[in-house]
Amino acid sequence: MAIHPHNALTLEEAEWLDRIRAIEPKAQEWLELTRTPPKPEERSSLACDSLGELEMDVAIYYQLCIAIEHLHFAITSITQMQRTYPTAYMTVCRTGLIASTNALWLLSGPTRQVRQKRLCIMKSQEFQEQIAEFNSIPRLDGWEPDKTESLVAQIRAKQEWLQKIVETAGLGINVEKQKLNQTDVIEQTIKENFKGDDSDTKWFRYGISNQWRSGSAAAHARSQYGMKQLGAKVPEAIAKGQKIVTLTASLDGEIGPAVSGVFMVLKEAIRIFGLRSVCHLRPGDKP
Repeated sequence: MAIHPHNALTLEEAEWLDRIRAIEPKAQEWLELTRTPPKPEERSSLACDSLGELEMDVAIYYQLCIAIEHLHFAITSITQMQRTYPTAYMTVCRTGLIASTNALWLLSGPTRQVRQKRLCIMKSQEFQEQIAEFNSIPRLDGWEPDKTESLVAQIRAKQEWLQKIVETAGLGINVEKQKLNQTDVIEQTIKENFKGDDSDTKWFRYGISNQWRSGSAAAHARSQYGMKQLGAKVPEAIAKGQKIVTLTASLDGEIGPAVSGVFMVLKEAIRIFGLRSVCHLRPGDKP
């Protein structure tokens, strides 16, 4: 579905296209951040959040890179390809929202212990998923059970390593059972970082929650998302006595707000990442 020339857009669509074009330079600037990992200063808050070899800045930087990649792809696809799609952009923005909120979740914990616990929860989930992945390898011709067992053993060793870190830091996590609920992470992160009772902030929080659920429905090909995108009936089908309608894809529907939502969350995550990468302590102060 092609985007019509700017002068053929509705007023609302034209405004959203202008907004997306306005943030494109910033997305391009952020893309440069993904090329060289920044190193936090010694004694900075971010550096001190690390738990030995479990480096907080590395975990956050990865999430930022994923978010930037998906945001940049969505923006440039809209502005340069000049096409929209009923569900594709929502699935891309869903991943961008996951990564940007994960980064902000790790960055914005109120205390060092909370931030470290969040990091360990995330790593626990990753290790569990890796074990499940290796155990699901199909037993086809040529399958080598020893290699699979070796891979699982390596992850088990990482779990033991992480469990020792957790116990030393007193974080109270069982790394083999601890789960990360992505919906809870998103809702908690938005609530903690976008406070306020003004109408704009309330609508933003609602918009992110709606974006997450709509994006998930789109990503999992749920028909309830398609029902919200129903457009005009197909004339040829009507003539044949059939009931067929098109799926719409408009910038002022869910696409524009989804791109904007990822941008706003990512912007805040990058801002805090920069602040916490710098040592603000005076000589003699404890980190």
